[in-house]
Amino acid sequence: MLDITRAEFDDKFDVSIRLMEDTGWVKHINIYDRKNNKKYEARLYWNYNEGYSMGWDNDAPPEAQRPDFEYVLDATMDGLTI
Repeated sequence: MLDITRAEFDDKFDVSIRLMEDTGWVKHINIYDRKNNKKYEARLYWNYNEGYSMGWDNDAPPEAQRPDFEYVLDATMDGLTI
């Protein structure tokens, strides 16, 4: 079956947005471990279906493996600005 073209689609269908939901976000963050003088860089992801996850640019602190690390991290950032 051939791919549908934009022209073919526009010729047949009218489309309107009924509702738009933002179902996820990404925060690029820096975490500084004062006790070990170490900086971590990461991305904190959240989406409606999967919840929280992390992407680390370098190694992660050991605490990152503990339950609720991402939730507490996000709560810590409430009220911070770029």
